[in-house]
Parts: sequence; C-alpha cells; structure tokens
Amino acid sequence: MEAKVNQPDMKQHKVNQHKVNQPDTTLHKVNQHRLNMPEIDKPGVGESEIKGIEALSYMEKKHLLAQLSRDKKKDPKSGPWEITDIRRGGWETIKDYLIQPIEIDINDSGKDETVRVWFDITDLERELEAGAQK
Repeated sequence: MEAKVNQPDMKQHKVNQHKVNQPDTTLHKVNQHRLNMPEIDKPGVGESEIKGIEALSYMEKKHLLAQLSRDKKKDPKSGPWEITDIRRGGWETIKDYLIQPIEIDINDSGKDETVRVWFDITDLERELEAGAQK
C-alpha cells in the first residue's frame, strides 16, 4: 500500500509564487503613462499673456500659443510677450501642399529679448478658418 504524503497543491503554489516574485506593475504603467502625456486641457500660455495677439487669425493664434507653450516648458522665465511684427509670406507649393509662411517677432519680457517664431499655415487651415467665420 502506498502512503500518501501531504504535498502542497501545485496550482495554488504556482499562483502564490507568481504574486510574490512578480509585483503588479499595472498602477506603475498607468502613472508613467500619465507623466508622459501632454497636458492638453492646461495650455502653458494663454492669450492674455500676449499683447497684440488680436491681430492674428484663429489658426495663427493656435500655432503661436503651441510654440510659446513649448518654449515656456523649456524656460519658465519666458513671458509675458508683445507682438512687434507680423509677416505673412505668399502662398508656396511644397510637395502636394499649399502653404503660407508666417513670421512673428515677439518681445519676451521675462528673458528681455526679441524672438522670432516661424510656422506655416496650410490652405486647408485657412479654409477651415473661413468656414468657421461664416
């Protein structure tokens, strides 16, 4: 006759070993993801911080605010700003896109210097602006 030795249930043992040796990183991954996400609801720069912004179109404001927000993250001393010059170039074709280059000169009071911001507005963005104004 075989004697039965009390052995631990192997399935239960493996489950417990998994829980002990491998920490649950789900919460860590979620928190890490939140740290790497841009704060979309909280723009770094508001229109009230830029004197003369009313001279810009909606899309131009959007591009300028995005650029100044990125700059302010890199250097918190930046701002407030004052627009001193706006240059809108002629329409150019680049590959399959029609773009209008925009240059804006801005005095940065926080850093006591003048900066130039360049960006392109596409014809599609201008069409969306025109449609939104109607």
